[in-house]
Amino acid sequence: MSETELIVEPGRQDTVMSRVFNADRATVFAALTDAEALSQWWGALDGGTRADMEKLAELVEKKG
Repeated sequence: MSETELIVEPGRQDTVMSRVFNADRATVFAALTDAEALSQWWGALDGGTRADMEKLAELVEKKG
């Protein structure tokens, strides 16, 4: 079972959620960078999530 850590600091506008998965790095990376896998992982049971991989790539590039 995975453990989730949630960090909420008073006075800040962000929340940090960290989770360790029982999976190798390549599998987790693929789940975050493959549009179909991402939709299945984050999506609702009806598959209602869409992944805009171009937008994701822009955000990752800005983050550095």
